[in-house]
Amino acid sequence: MAFDAGKPDLDCFPFEQWSRILAKSWRRPAIDQLYEGENGGYAALKFEVSAYLRSARGLECSPDQVILTSSTHEALEVLSQVLLDEGEEVWIEDPVYHSALQAFIRASVIPVSIRVDDEGFSLEQAIEKSPHARLVFITPSRQYPLGQTMSLSRRLALIEWARANNAWLIEDDYDSEYRYRGQPLQPLAARDGFERTVYLGSFSKVMFPALRLSYIIAPKALVEPLLAAMQSSGKQASILAQPALAAFMASGDFARHIRRTRRLYAKRYSVLVAALEKYGGDLFELQHYDSGMHIVAHFKPVLTSKISDIEAAKRLRKHHLITAALSQFFRTKPKPQGLVLGFAAVPEKAIDVNVKRLTDLLRQ
Repeated sequence: MAFDAGKPDLDCFPFEQWSRILAKSWRRPAIDQLYEGENGGYAALKFEVSAYLRSARGLECSPDQVILTSSTHEALEVLSQVLLDEGEEVWIEDPVYHSALQAFIRASVIPVSIRVDDEGFSLEQAIEKSPHARLVFITPSRQYPLGQTMSLSRRLALIEWARANNAWLIEDDYDSEYRYRGQPLQPLAARDGFERTVYLGSFSKVMFPALRLSYIIAPKALVEPLLAAMQSSGKQASILAQPALAAFMASGDFARHIRRTRRLYAKRYSVLVAALEKYGGDLFELQHYDSGMHIVAHFKPVLTSKISDIEAAKRLRKHHLITAALSQFFRTKPKPQGLVLGFAAVPEKAIDVNVKRLTDLLRQ
């Protein structure tokens, strides 16, 4: 099924190396692995994660700052419980992805939506709307789902505000591996030096979603409170794949896989943009930023006058074209109309064919 956003390509995954490492890690497992495992995650994997982030993202963090979780959703729930009291407010971007929104709601805190613009999250607008918030959830390297990068001036302003107000920033760096032009962007946490910033990452997109492994890189002052909260709540990432993933990263196979998929996705990105312009130039205004695993195709008036993006997504799904309606990511009005199109898991030849199918169906 084409265009499902967030799905990585699995045909190119090195399953032979992975299965060999996985089998070896469980041939004679350490006895402590067979009980509950270590609170916060497998020590060797924490070491590899910190080494990878130091090399790939310029983040100076120690293995002790790494806390492994089963998902970003779980990480946000735990962070909310530790950093806020019930009923307190957290600023979130608008648009935002639903899993993050639901995590804050489940944690009994109040998400306050701040509309992003071309420079990303606006601190000025946030203070005006909700002056007493002490926590911010942001995607500064690549806003989800729109794709723009938060400007440097706004990043610096957020860090200054957090330090001055004893507040916290949660940075979700969900697909930073996939930037197709220029140098990787420096994370907010690197500029802040982990003084007031918590960094989130996941293996779902660079490995495969069923792995169910994500991570928190926490300021040292938050490590013990977070570990205590996870232990008391029973939240803990499964140990099953952690030793294998540590060995997979140490072997160099992980880095090679990322380099391979970055080249592959860059080609598919270009093919998708070209196909949308070729077949749907009259229907869509493209929003794309040479990065990530999806792009946003905004509806032009000729399309919005005939169909909503929610109805369009439903209609396309019946024909096995899995898209997301852009309006569903927004909490405040007006809600732009468009489709979020994933390309990572779609072969290049299939992209062209399916874009033509998609535009033909919408014209009907």
